[in-house]
Amino acid sequence: SLVSGVNRPGVAAKIGFVMCTTNIVLNYLFIPKWGLLSSFGINGPTGAAFATVLSTTIGLIGLCLAAKKLTGIKLLQKYILHHILAGVVMAGVLYYIRLSVSTIYWYHLIAFYPIR
Repeated sequence: SLVSGVNRPGVAAKIGFVMCTTNIVLNYLFIPKWGLLSSFGINGPTGAAFATVLSTTIGLIGLCLAAKKLTGIKLLQKYILHHILAGVVMAGVLYYIRLSVSTIYWYHLIAFYPIR
């Protein structure tokens, strides 16, 4: 990361520790059947994915703030925000497709494996 590149690996390690700790706590809260978001249908693997996205976002924000403080470089510029917006739109499209189309499991793809 940029923070390690400016000879501050300790700062990056602290942010990584906070990110991992946050992920563990959020996994404990979101994965069980009785978890915090279970009333919204977010538990199990979905809860784990949600916890990972949240903790990674926290780590990204921490690294961006630390990099800006150490180097003075503004990291969230306009073109990066365009990519973030495109990712959010794509996530919405994929979510809609998932609701509209029946889920295909990996073992359904065996029928499409080329036989030589």
